[in-house]
Amino acid sequence: MPITAHELDPVKSLELAAWARNVGIDVDPKANELEQWPKVIMGFVSKGIEVADQLLIEGDRDTSPRGQKMRKDGLAIIETFIRLVPMSPAPAGEGFNLWTGKADSWAGDTMTLRGPSEGMRTLLDAYRREKVRGREHPDWLLWCQQFGDWLLTQQREDGSFPRSWHGGTGVVKETSGTSSYNPVPMLVKLSAETGQKRYLEAAIRAADYIWDNYGSRGVFVGGTTDNPNITDKEAGMVSLEAFLDLYDATKKQEWLERAKAAGDYTESWIWIWNVPMPLGAIDSDLNWKRGVPTIGVQGITARGPGGVDEYLDWAAPAYARLYEYTKDPHYLDVARILLLDTKSMLALPGRTYDLLGPGWQQEHWGMSMNRGFGTHRSWLPWVSVNHLHSITGLEEFDPALYRSLASGK
Repeated sequence: MPITAHELDPVKSLELAAWARNVGIDVDPKANELEQWPKVIMGFVSKGIEVADQLLIEGDRDTSPRGQKMRKDGLAIIETFIRLVPMSPAPAGEGFNLWTGKADSWAGDTMTLRGPSEGMRTLLDAYRREKVRGREHPDWLLWCQQFGDWLLTQQREDGSFPRSWHGGTGVVKETSGTSSYNPVPMLVKLSAETGQKRYLEAAIRAADYIWDNYGSRGVFVGGTTDNPNITDKEAGMVSLEAFLDLYDATKKQEWLERAKAAGDYTESWIWIWNVPMPLGAIDSDLNWKRGVPTIGVQGITARGPGGVDEYLDWAAPAYARLYEYTKDPHYLDVARILLLDTKSMLALPGRTYDLLGPGWQQEHWGMSMNRGFGTHRSWLPWVSVNHLHSITGLEEFDPALYRSLASGK
């Protein structure tokens, strides 16, 4: 029986790739959002590998048939990526098209640096976690290493990487090096898993480039791949993680100082006041409801005023790390805001805010001229994945700290 986008609850949406390509469910290509977006992509707003990772994490928590199914689907998603999106001799894309089964990218012909860098960073985390439990996945590591080996051929003399390529060809499309922070966490993790220092050396060169050209001037650029190459919070967020990973790998104080600078920049995008909804508006029409605090929403980019989302909840574990390494309680406050306040408009049982049901949240809202509304009411995978990572990432880093923050302390 065909499934439409509106019939999918969040968990089923996360499992869509596994269903469509491996389980054989007939997903109707005429079904609204799925007709417009029949892709499963790594990183940024799609987070296909990150979806699989969360399914594996939950599968380890839940030994019931529900958890077993999640684990099965998480493994199937990863296997599908590896099978349909080859990384050698050049990456075929950032993901795949559900209808054709062929490699594809978020913006068609454009394969960004961010997509596979983020997806494979998460896959290497999953690889490490699985290995600790005695589960070997050499194909996962090989796939990541193939991308890493190709990426090293693209690094330039100054340490930077191009922003994007034509998918499947390896031909540079955008030469700008502004987003060279993106592969750093993946390269650091790849070095740790393979024991090959060349990946760590490449990560250091890329991070030095970002610091020398941008971070030292208090600015980070080019995180959101669907916006112009401009300042935004996600550039700072990924740079924060890059510098923290290099501090973990080298224990050099300069990387912690740079992480603090990236963290300070990134948190400046967080709104810490309550924005009143427009007078005279009907509450049932508003996308952001009256009486719900807006504390914790974040500006998206410098492109336009007033647009906010909750993307930074992904960074709750990063700010917890920054707190642990510096002992500055301010960073703990930021982690608390990103863990708790970002969930204000998340639909829960008995509090669904006229969304489809528990677990859903709108992707973004306007807080200026379009105050209380968004340009659409759609959901994207990053919404659920980032909410979950704020929890699971904190738990993995420091279970006691997570319990303290989750209890409101």
